[in-house]
Amino acid sequence: QTPTLQPTPVPTLDVAKSPLPEIVNDNPPHVYVGTVTIDGQPAPDGTEVSAWMLKYTEALGSSIVPAIIEEPGSYSLLVPQYGTNFNGTVLMIKVNGDFVTNAVWISGEGEILDLTP
Repeated sequence: QTPTLQPTPVPTLDVAKSPLPEIVNDNPPHVYVGTVTIDGQPAPDGTEVSAWMLKYTEALGSSIVPAIIEEPGSYSLLVPQYGTNFNGTVLMIKVNGDFVTNAVWISGEGEILDLTP
C-alpha cells in the first residue's frame, strides 16, 4: 500500500497594511481604460475593476462596467496620487476582487489596458 503524503503548507506573504494616506493633488492622476472580457464575452454590467497597492487596506480607485454607455465591458479607472514618491508605483489591478495584472502608476499618464481574468 502506498502511503498518502500530506501536502506541505505554502507560506503566504504577510504584509502589514495601513489606511490610505491623503490624496496629493499636485500631480495629475493616472487613468487606465479598456474592456474586461470574461469567458470570451464582455464583462457583465456591474463588474468591478479596482487598483490596489499591497501595503494599503483600501482600493486606490475603482470603476464599474460599463464605464461608457453602449460599450459593453468598458471601464475607466482613475487613480490619484496618495502620499509621496508615487511615480513608478506598481499597482495590482483586480476584477471583482481577483488579481488580473500589475500596472505602473505614472503621473498624468493614460493607458489602454484590456483585462481578461
